[in-house]
Amino acid sequence: MRIQKNKLAAIAGLVLALGPVAQAATILYLGSDAVSSAAWRSTDVDKAINGPAGADPNGDNAYGNDGYSLVPMATPISPTTALPTYVTSVSFLGNLYNGGGGYPQIDDPTDAIDVAANQTPIITGITFGNSPITNFILLQDSKFVLTILLTGNSSSNRPTSLSLTRTVGGAATDAATIPTYTNDVHYLFFEVDGTAGDKFEITGGISGIQGIGGVAFEAMAIPEPSTFALTALGLLGLIGTRRRRNRA
Repeated sequence: MRIQKNKLAAIAGLVLALGPVAQAATILYLGSDAVSSAAWRSTDVDKAINGPAGADPNGDNAYGNDGYSLVPMATPISPTTALPTYVTSVSFLGNLYNGGGGYPQIDDPTDAIDVAANQTPIITGITFGNSPITNFILLQDSKFVLTILLTGNSSSNRPTSLSLTRTVGGAATDAATIPTYTNDVHYLFFEVDGTAGDKFEITGGISGIQGIGGVAFEAMAIPEPSTFALTALGLLGLIGTRRRRNRA
């Protein structure tokens, strides 16, 4: 009887100890989409084929459902921004250049997510001149996909390399593989798992004209309780069943 009680106490302790533990912040580069072009908000363009696995967490064929911050197509030049609840700020650290340079078109994110025929095209600009290019801060613990838009209209506008790094809250980083240049929009995707107060920087390979067109965010589901906790609860049930049988 005492052995059984000890087992119950040990497993219950594991459930309590492991269930609420937060995951350490991580950054993982998922890949790129060099095919969807303007149609990042168009639901009839197959993101499951065009983009890497995990780039569209809710599977609705649209990127960055939760919010975005983009360099606008016209003056006055200030970012077009509608941030998700878990991001408190996005800062473009370089010069802002509007779409007068003939940059590619994209779906207007202020429109509802819809089929391509119902989307309004806009021309974005880029932010360039500094490295890091952009930073943002989390308002709460979050796991999400960060989409980075490359919207320059020549190879000299596209970063030769690009990394996402956590600069406040602990060390975490990963580097993107830049797609071969074509005169169109490219999307880069990072999976991010962070905590409130974490600060992240998007850094290009060199300072200068190379830059990005903006960023977007889409949350990932975080299963609760953990698989381990569920397993431990199952063991508790088995032990309890065995005890009842022994008494009988």
